[in-house]
Amino acid sequence: MGERTPLAVLNAPASARMAVGEALTNIVAADIRRVEDQVASRRTGWPPAAPGRRRGPL
Repeated sequence: MGERTPLAVLNAPASARMAVGEALTNIVAADIRRVEDQVASRRTGWPPAAPGRRRGPL
């Protein structure tokens, strides 16, 4: 369980703002020379599906 879980459960919009703020803080702290060097990606909470199994949470 992460430290932001209670916030996410109690106030989803505030949790989203915290996530964006954290991402911006990480970008500012990184040694970025050009905007084109940035790559956007997302993480999921589950691994890719095995053959014959569906992908996603249970």
